[in-house]
Amino acid sequence: MQPGSTAALQTFSTTTVNIETVDKSGLRSSALGNPNLKPEASGELEVGFDSRVWDNKINIEYTFYNKKTHDALISVPIAASSAASQLSRLQNIGSIQNTGHELTLTTQLIDRKNLGWDMTIGGSHNSNKILKLPIDPITGQPQVIGTGSTRQQVGYTIDAQWVRPYTWSDKDNNGRIASSEIAIDTVWHYAGYAQPRDIVTIQNGLDLFARKLRINASFDYKGGYIANDGATSFLCQQYPSCPETSNPDVELWKQARAAAYRFGQVINGTTYTTDAGYNMNGQFWRFREFAATLVLPNVAQKLLRSNNTSFTFAARNLWHRSKYTGVDPESNYGNGDELNDFNTASPPTYFTFRLNLHY
Repeated sequence: MQPGSTAALQTFSTTTVNIETVDKSGLRSSALGNPNLKPEASGELEVGFDSRVWDNKINIEYTFYNKKTHDALISVPIAASSAASQLSRLQNIGSIQNTGHELTLTTQLIDRKNLGWDMTIGGSHNSNKILKLPIDPITGQPQVIGTGSTRQQVGYTIDAQWVRPYTWSDKDNNGRIASSEIAIDTVWHYAGYAQPRDIVTIQNGLDLFARKLRINASFDYKGGYIANDGATSFLCQQYPSCPETSNPDVELWKQARAAAYRFGQVINGTTYTTDAGYNMNGQFWRFREFAATLVLPNVAQKLLRSNNTSFTFAARNLWHRSKYTGVDPESNYGNGDELNDFNTASPPTYFTFRLNLHY
């Protein structure tokens, strides 16, 4: 991977300050940049096979890969005293290993004159680990980049998610969880991956009426990662707007996570809070797309004076199923960040109609 075209540049933004009742314009540091940035260097071992089975009706493609990256590009936090509005800096530090499996099955289940059914199933599983980071001159140990819920640490995944676990119990059996019924661990614990490890795609194709009508339906699965219900956790910091603390009929576990995040627990004079209850398994199934293409009858083609005229209807993002409590585990899809859905939109459901004319 290469750094962005402007990642090495120091940038500024304009600002206006009032000095002795006089407005004066100036520049404020926006990003510090890094003139020493360079592309990552990587080497990869990839093995696999391609085979046809069941009288050549099923094609199997399998790949295993092991990739090691050096001079990895990692965003490193910088001190607020730098006065830059962007409090992180991209640097070439450390080494990362990615290993994974990819499998694709393609089959023609039915192949007749008036009916055809084909299917493609693709899946992948990825694991990654940070192998090396710079040595901290004080401790003599590899640095840990980040101190909160997202960290880069040797032996753990990229953007590893960390939480303070908590337990709860409705001790007085009154159907309400109070802060006194919450116990929060003062130690951070590793929670999991920030990006999906497991991805599955299923595509079905049906040919009907002597191949005049083609119907396609595709389904996606993603799992093996942590998604943060940022929208709900934000509301639950803005008491009393949080339904998990103001609605007496809400489930106990939701009351508990809201109490743990907003009120926390006082231990030895220090108040500890945790948003662990909003860090959830982000796995989901989604009906990604439905499409139908109809080849128009000869009469219609003559009227339109075209050849092989067809009409296509398609619908995308029709349905999803997940235990995620936010709006959608893919809410932040537009930013390429599936970890936090705060102030973001779900993938939109939309429909397209197309008339294909060939002359």
